[in-house]
Amino acid sequence: MNNINLIGRLCYENELKTMQSGKLVLNNVLAVDRPYSKEDETDFIPIVLWEKKAEFVANWIEKGGRIAVNGRLQLRNFDDKDGNQRTIAEVVVNEVTPIDWVETEDEAEVTPTKPRRVRK
Repeated sequence: MNNINLIGRLCYENELKTMQSGKLVLNNVLAVDRPYSKEDETDFIPIVLWEKKAEFVANWIEKGGRIAVNGRLQLRNFDDKDGNQRTIAEVVVNEVTPIDWVETEDEAEVTPTKPRRVRK
């Protein structure tokens, strides 16, 4: 079984990309605290979101926003800019849930932190 559940904060501004196949992808890093360590420690875990999940996070969750994700661990090989072969471990997200929800001043309904309009 390959199943990972994490809660953390997005480390970078979202950059939604379109692959050559036309699929939407979003790569970011999730900062996950280690609550049981003697010192405050944080793991920085690369995450990958595809299609609707990528679009949702890009439009609604900003850098620093806290989310819960469920996904699977994937090891991927790639060549860096110097031509060296590298391997990266990343979580491919199956489900994403915003954690920080607030009520905005100009709206009576609950919306994600610092919302942006969803592009149509």
